[in-house]
This record gives sequence, structure tokens and C-alpha cells, in this order.
Amino acid sequence: MTRRQKRRLHRDNGGREALANIVRTAERIKGDIDTERKPRLAFPIRSLSNVVYDEDKGIFRLAGGEAIRDLSYTTVKTFAQSLRMMALSKMLIETDDIATKRDVYYQSKNWDEARFNEQPESDTIMDDIEAMLSVIREQLGFIPDEHGGGVAGELVVIDQDPATGEDIQIDCTKFGSGAYTVPPNVEHLRFKTRAKFVLAIETTGMFQRLVKHAFWKTADCILVAMGGVPSRACRRFIRKLADDHRLAVYVFTDGDPYGYTNIYRTLKVGSGNAAHLNEFFCVPQAKYLG
Repeated sequence: MTRRQKRRLHRDNGGREALANIVRTAERIKGDIDTERKPRLAFPIRSLSNVVYDEDKGIFRLAGGEAIRDLSYTTVKTFAQSLRMMALSKMLIETDDIATKRDVYYQSKNWDEARFNEQPESDTIMDDIEAMLSVIREQLGFIPDEHGGGVAGELVVIDQDPATGEDIQIDCTKFGSGAYTVPPNVEHLRFKTRAKFVLAIETTGMFQRLVKHAFWKTADCILVAMGGVPSRACRRFIRKLADDHRLAVYVFTDGDPYGYTNIYRTLKVGSGNAAHLNEFFCVPQAKYLG
């Protein structure tokens, strides 16, 4: 495989499906306009009223309810914002670029009457598009602003050079008193490990103590710092690593109700408000350590 082919493979990881879904949606809307029908967008309802617990998969998932966004006098702005968001995503995918959620909000200031007044408005439309297209936000070219978590221990992460597509092997035992940082998009990552399990830790302080004392070497494991409620990238990293190498996952929190009902629950079964993503981001095999 040539360097150019490797680079294209890196770029197309998940983006091709997202791009196809965007084009399909745009063509359908254009067809509605050409035939003088009212254009509409159908979004899964992202609320607890439309969420059920799937016992077989061990996750919260959507029940199937949909909300319809017609092009009308009252919805013209949100409809236009949805289309502009999809157009921005298409451009990012085609140019192999990315934008943070904050970037998208500020770029909307050039959208004239379709601009967002506050970032929560932008975030909501972005989540709607993600759910409607049945892809994850990172495949749309949108990345989070938050830290993805730290990793140390018996793990080699195989990433790719964005410029050449060449493999880069990152040894997580070689960071001294520091740690490898989980990137915003982990879909293209591969792993090599002989570890016996993953230990996901709520606080960065406890993670740093365990790194200082090389606990990963004693226990033959991989340490992951969640830094509170784990980010999407952190959850996806743990899920992908555990699935790829059939590793047990244990979760260590502060031992208070918040640690169990929020941090552990989010990692294990997902979030009710983000049930459209739980199939990809939760870790059903995770077990509460204490």
C-alpha cells in the first residue's frame, strides 16, 4: 500500500459512510423542493421518554420515537442551521479536516440569519445531525473540546501519521511520570498488549499515584484516567481496546454515590440523553471495583 493510499484509508475511516448519508439526505430534500413538497428532517427523540434498557446488550438504547422538523415559518431557522451544519461536515470530510464544537459555533457567525446565538444551540443541532445520520460525531469531522483521558501501562497504541499514513507505535510504558493522551477520534487506532485487564480510574490524582508506583507493572494491566465522568473518546477507547483484546475492565471511583450512579453507570450502560450513541461508547463488560 502506498503512502497516499494509507493516508486516504486514514481519512476515510468512517467518513465515507457519513458523507454518503449527508449526500443522500440533501438529495432527498432537493427532491422534495423540486416536486413542491414540504422538505422535512426526521430525528430520533433524544430524551429519557424514548429510552429503554436493552438487557441483551447491557445498554440504554432508543425506543424508536422520532421528531419531524418540517420547513415552515416557525422552523425555518433551525432547518437552515441543520443544513448548514451538514454542509460544514461535508466540507470537513472532503478536505480531511476537523473542527471542535466551539469552532463550529464561531464559524456559524458567518451564516447570516442561520447563525447560533449561544453554543448550546449549536451543540443540540450537532447532536441531532449525528443521531439522524446514524454516525458518530467524530466521523462528521466534529471533535470535542475536552481532554480524552490518560493511559499508562502494558499497551502499544498503533496510530497513523496524518501526513503520510505511516504507522506510529506509541509505547505507553515509556512516558515516565506522564501518560499517553487519548485523541479525540480513536476509530483508526490499533493495539498491541499482553495486559490482563484495564483499570479505569475516576480521578487523575489516583491515576498519577498508581503511575508513580508503577502499579501497571505489578498488576500487568493498563491504567486509564477518566478524569471524572469519562469523555466520549475515553469511553470509546476503553470499549475498542477491551473488545479488540477481550480484556476485563474494572472501574475504580471515589466510592461515593456519584461515582457509582454517574461515572460508573455512564461508562457501563451509557447515558439516557445520548442513547443513540451507547452501542459504540459504553462498556457493558465493565465491573465496579470500588
